[in-house]
Amino acid sequence: MAKPFLPVGVRLDSSVAAQLSGSGSLAAPRIDGQIDASRIRFSMPEEGVAITDGTLKLRLTDDRVRVEQGELKGESG
Repeated sequence: MAKPFLPVGVRLDSSVAAQLSGSGSLAAPRIDGQIDASRIRFSMPEEGVAITDGTLKLRLTDDRVRVEQGELKGESG
């Protein structure tokens, strides 16, 4: 039986754009590029977490992920 990707009750929504390139081998893959997420919405009602809007810009280089910019807006219940 397959497990869900996210726990029950967790909600996630976003628009994502990515520019990625791959190299290396199956044994040692390498992925470089940029990932931009906008209109991030995330909620975990049982934990009281509610992100209502956000943006995130990630850079992938040399086996590292660097956050270049990020903003999350939320509300408390």
